[in-house]
Amino acid sequence: MELCVTSQSSTDNEDHRVRAARRAVVRVQTRAPHRKPHLRHHHAAGQAQGRAGAAPVHADLLAERLTLQVTEHFTTAAMDRGTELEPSARAFYELTTGRTVREVGFCLDDGGRWGCSPDGLMDDAGLEIKCPGKAGFVDVAESGALPDDHALQCQFGLWVTGLSRWDYVLFADVRGLQSQIIEVRPDAKLHAAFAEILPAFCDELDAMEAKMRAAGHGYTPPVVIVKSEEQQRQEDIADGNPFA
Repeated sequence: MELCVTSQSSTDNEDHRVRAARRAVVRVQTRAPHRKPHLRHHHAAGQAQGRAGAAPVHADLLAERLTLQVTEHFTTAAMDRGTELEPSARAFYELTTGRTVREVGFCLDDGGRWGCSPDGLMDDAGLEIKCPGKAGFVDVAESGALPDDHALQCQFGLWVTGLSRWDYVLFADVRGLQSQIIEVRPDAKLHAAFAEILPAFCDELDAMEAKMRAAGHGYTPPVVIVKSEEQQRQEDIADGNPFA
């Protein structure tokens, strides 16, 4: 699921986080009408650069829908480090809070058009884990404020799941720095922005896909019929197979 919120205008009295949401590119699951959705991670990702024709995130998603092939995205050393440390961070959270974290895949909203990939879920809360380098850790720990893109991830998870709490784990694996847990609560303004922007984006993507398919583009996988052993036996008998 992917979503671009760059085309929406903002007003001077909007909260800066709402403006950030309007500028961000949020990767969400968009259900193609002819197939089951790919279950993929969502992430907040900087500003989208406008250009003639399909916007970059539109083109990315549109190509995936038409080809049924997932676009490969590069990873950085910092991203790889976060993936390696995530189990340790989750264990720290469980030991500190006494909670049991359930690892999940992709969580769709009730309509099935977008979703999120939590780092863990509890009955009453979601989990976002970050394992930054030393400078990044100190920046967040000293200010006590989540970076906008991290805050958007937590808020998007709250909005999709309907939970009332999201725990943000700031994890450190070096001496002199203490891992922290920051509680995040729903932001009504951001959730209103999500509710406005995402449906419009998905509708636009649907229209672009329909246009491309009408022009002859798009791969439709063959229908595979799975037969039971009894159905196959009856067909073999009908075909005169002596071993049926």
